[in-house]
Amino acid sequence: VRLGCGAGGAAEVKRHPFFRTINFKRLEAGIMVPPFVPDPRAVYCKDVLDIEQFSTVKGVNLDQTDSDFYAKFATGSVSIPWQNEMIETECFKDLNVFGPSGTRSPDLDWQRLPEPPKRSL
Repeated sequence: VRLGCGAGGAAEVKRHPFFRTINFKRLEAGIMVPPFVPDPRAVYCKDVLDIEQFSTVKGVNLDQTDSDFYAKFATGSVSIPWQNEMIETECFKDLNVFGPSGTRSPDLDWQRLPEPPKRSL
């Protein structure tokens, strides 16, 4: 479950000892200065060269036991070169179908009644 999205919601996060010095009522009312204000011009992420196309994690070495364990899962992950090839060859281009003038495709319009199924012989 994503942090703050469980049954306790944001209140669960606010109760964490890390935030014990923060008076959230004063903060939400604008009376208190936030302990951290991100700079809107700053980039808070790793350098793109450190990410390495999300295919490796620095400092983590997997052994055969790990490989055997993860081989049991269908992760759906696909290598970056394969993804690039699929994009370049436009093999999924026919899936990008829109209605007239770029509107939603009729089969995706939730306000329309679906067509009745065709009867076979």
